[in-house]
Amino acid sequence: MDNENENIPARDKLASAVQAIKDAILQSQQRALGAVNQEQLALYYGIGRYISANTRTKNWGKGFIEGISQQLRKELPGLRGFSATNLRNMRAFYEEWKMLETDNSSVQTDKHIENDDNSSVRTDKLIKRNAVLTDNTTQSNEIHSLQRMNLPDFPVVAFLSISFTHHIAILANVKSYEERKFYIQFAADYKVKTDELVELMKENFFSHQGSLPNNFRQTIPDQLQAFRANAMFKDGPFKTAYLGQLAGYLRILDDEVRKPNENPSIGIILCESANKKFVEYVIQDYDKPMGVATFKTSADMDDRLKKLLPPVEDLEKLL
Repeated sequence: MDNENENIPARDKLASAVQAIKDAILQSQQRALGAVNQEQLALYYGIGRYISANTRTKNWGKGFIEGISQQLRKELPGLRGFSATNLRNMRAFYEEWKMLETDNSSVQTDKHIENDDNSSVRTDKLIKRNAVLTDNTTQSNEIHSLQRMNLPDFPVVAFLSISFTHHIAILANVKSYEERKFYIQFAADYKVKTDELVELMKENFFSHQGSLPNNFRQTIPDQLQAFRANAMFKDGPFKTAYLGQLAGYLRILDDEVRKPNENPSIGIILCESANKKFVEYVIQDYDKPMGVATFKTSADMDDRLKKLLPPVEDLEKLL
């Protein structure tokens, strides 16, 4: 029995070895998925350009996109993601982000297709076989992938990391360039599901980003919840929805962070303004310890109080 026990690895060493291998596997899978996602985005962008060039110039008639979708499904059984609706989404994806490209002379993804005998076949011949072109110039109608992006301060890595579904959701829900950049980066950083992202956009999270110095990302395991907790600290009047969000954060803190010897977490909502009687009335429905407090900015303070406070820079360093 003693000899058998000697062959059994120590639990700590076994756990460490398993964790190391598991991390390597997960990282490899993540890199593989990322490469597939980038390739898919490039393909959809190129198809979107091709559809845009032919539909916006009325080269294709009504129902042409539906015809393409149906024919693709016949010739490529099991093909998914190429419904008429999604083909139009590809067009929107290209048209909304075509300013990303360095120039319009990007390399074509399918310039040549290799046959079994290694001979090359021009892509434009394949295009001509499936679509009627009105002129002899095929360059503008060939399918190109998204090439070098040349915009300052643009989240390129995040852009290529999130799914096409995320991109379409962002394009459908926000219009400004800065907001789209924000949600692209946010979706990539916090691995947000599409439906969660849509909910955040409807809540207008871009305009209500928390700026309070905090350690939420280090102390709250769920990074999305950490972001939402930070966003609770924003300038604006009290809303009843804040109580529900705070109750969720407190449950996470108590279940995942609080130690057995510690008291239950207490939540405080800081708002620019709040109706005290209304808050006292609606807060009765919650069993988590919560409170609502209003604040004033330094501009609203009495001059005597301002003199007693340290400089803002010192407070920021302290926090």
